[in-house]
Amino acid sequence: MKTDRKYMSIRHLRQFISAGITALSVCILLGSCASTPPPAAASDLRLTPEEQTRKLTLTASDQRRIRKTLVELAAGHIPVSPPGPALLGVRWRDVPLAMFYAAAEVEMAIARTVVQADSYAFSLRTVDDRPGRIVVRRTGDDTVYEARASIGRFDDDIAASEALAAAFDRQMRAFGRKRQLAHDGDYVD
Repeated sequence: MKTDRKYMSIRHLRQFISAGITALSVCILLGSCASTPPPAAASDLRLTPEEQTRKLTLTASDQRRIRKTLVELAAGHIPVSPPGPALLGVRWRDVPLAMFYAAAEVEMAIARTVVQADSYAFSLRTVDDRPGRIVVRRTGDDTVYEARASIGRFDDDIAASEALAAAFDRQMRAFGRKRQLAHDGDYVD
């Protein structure tokens, strides 16, 4: 009889462990599903009385009062640097974009750009796979920049070189006409 009793207790222990594992896994599954908060719209959140008195949007009278205050503040204000075209007709900071559009205009692709303190060097490829190069240097005077272009393996395509330089100049002047805020260095361009 002692062996039967021992056997029964082991059997009960196995059942207890099995039931415990099942209950634990059910609790874990239900707990993880229940811990996810509902979406904000479905939460039925109630505002406190203090929060209910706050305005979430401006009324027409609030908008008029704010507009009146801003107009009074701006009445005597003169902008320090209003947007405007480049003082000298071109801006040095426009060089990369002007080159991008000039290359597209003459059907060339920019293969590489080397930027230094006062110069840009663009390596180009023509549609018929000839190499090209244009070097743009900052001059520090009223001309702002000088550009030298060369197309062909031996710089032999003078017409294409002149077309590239002219397209670059046109793009620089077009960007210079665009109204922009003045930046440091624009006055010494």
